[in-house]
Amino acid sequence: KRGFVSSLDISGKKEFRAISIESLKFLLREKFDRFEAFIPELKGLEKSTAQPNVRYFEGRDGIVAVLEDTLNQPPGSEILCYSNAEGFYSKDGKLQQWYVSERITRKISMRFIAPDNPATMEYIKKDKQHKRETRAVPAEFFPFEAEMDIYGNKVAIISLSEGELIGLIIESEGIAKTFKMFFELSWKGASLP
Repeated sequence: KRGFVSSLDISGKKEFRAISIESLKFLLREKFDRFEAFIPELKGLEKSTAQPNVRYFEGRDGIVAVLEDTLNQPPGSEILCYSNAEGFYSKDGKLQQWYVSERITRKISMRFIAPDNPATMEYIKKDKQHKRETRAVPAEFFPFEAEMDIYGNKVAIISLSEGELIGLIIESEGIAKTFKMFFELSWKGASLP
């Protein structure tokens, strides 16, 4: 049935013989070639059924790990960010300085949507220097308590509350594309400083 053995009738008896190694090699190569022809189709199925990769982080070190991940992009990339200029790491001057410096060094720009509070107005003053463009939304309607960074095929969410230092990274092309569309919609509706 599988073609690995041949049979002959000799004097009324069936005699079985294994095929030659060369014949076996030919059969296996033929089967492998047919399998290889299906690889692109199989890869397509693999991608469509892949689950998003979700990572969870806690504490200051966890927040730093999430921020570092946003910087692991090629030069010329952009981070789309919803945040509040007030919050956990805005009070940590060293962390904030490190992040902005690393982002600029790696040539990663940022578009930033934030509530129109005094801290945001201070951020806006340094936009050009920090390779960032900021738009404000009414603080009374949008008092963000978490930061969302959209970059590459990922979405990072960082709690800005000091008592809740957590972060998430969701790696999914579809989810990232959807959040990029939400950001663009918000960007168009946000006011220029």
